[in-house]
Amino acid sequence: MTYIYGQNVFLDAIHDRYTKVPFTHMSAHRVREGRSNIDREGRVVAGITRYVSAPKGSQHVGMLIGCVPDDIHVRLRAIPDNIERQLGYNVISGVQNLTLHVVPKADIDAFIAVIRPSVTQIRHDCVLAREMLREPIKQEYCRLIVGGSLLPALCADAAQIAEDCVRFCNHWGA
Repeated sequence: MTYIYGQNVFLDAIHDRYTKVPFTHMSAHRVREGRSNIDREGRVVAGITRYVSAPKGSQHVGMLIGCVPDDIHVRLRAIPDNIERQLGYNVISGVQNLTLHVVPKADIDAFIAVIRPSVTQIRHDCVLAREMLREPIKQEYCRLIVGGSLLPALCADAAQIAEDCVRFCNHWGA
């Protein structure tokens, strides 16, 4: 499996947004969509945690969200990339384009400056999570069971950033 380093995923997502699918008027909608997608990643991790924590006889497919038992390892390894992609493609680039909704650029820049350290930390955590996911997947299952995995906290932190961005959009009526 080929791994893409976190900085490339995030920056490539922003570049794709501006070059391939530029915003016309729905940037606030994309911020909300990104928040929804990040929330889903968190639910996927929670479902996988419930599934791998359950005794073998009581595991059932209904515990999983967005994958089937055979795909759990693939889905887990995709979480850091999906988080960064959503942050870069929808959330951050959506906020940066709120000028289309007559939000002053100075206010957007000030908001981005406030969340930048948190976004940088999430990107760093994504790189660490990718490194941990290179190990045999059973080790990640064990970390999920005992609470030592980075993925639940990564999803929660990204969801908080996305929620802050949605609140910023709502504040401006976008």
